[in-house]
Amino acid sequence: MIKKVEFAVPPHLKKFIEGTYLTQEKGFIKIGKRSHLGRLIQFVQKVDPYPKKYKVPENSTVLKLQYYDESYSTYFPVEKAKELCELIDAEFRRELICEVRSVHEYSRVIDYTPFVRRFLDRYGIIPDVDIEMETARKIYRDYLAKISKEFQKTFR
Repeated sequence: MIKKVEFAVPPHLKKFIEGTYLTQEKGFIKIGKRSHLGRLIQFVQKVDPYPKKYKVPENSTVLKLQYYDESYSTYFPVEKAKELCELIDAEFRRELICEVRSVHEYSRVIDYTPFVRRFLDRYGIIPDVDIEMETARKIYRDYLAKISKEFQKTFR
């Protein structure tokens, strides 16, 4: 049975998910059962013959997901939408750090802003509209500070 779920997310996370899962059908992003997001959805599903409807706040970006489930009585619980949004944000941060780090370490350039911008461009995220450029840079800057702190701890 094909099931659909809609919930509010920040604009940059919606574009990130759309860029990651390329298949779309009538505005819904198709999520496979074996994908990372598909497994998260399968994990948090509840069994209830009378599911609750999620009310999307007005003037918010709505992420529409479509997935397949064998059971008719399971549904995506409303109270887990916030946690799923946080997990998507963590995945976005991890992808940004991995991609920028892979280029930044080998380029030996001090300024990593072009690498962050390239990551955002790949997913169609518009800097200073969908996400502040300084916020995206801060994700990688915090990672560098954490690594530097651990490095100093090791050699003291």
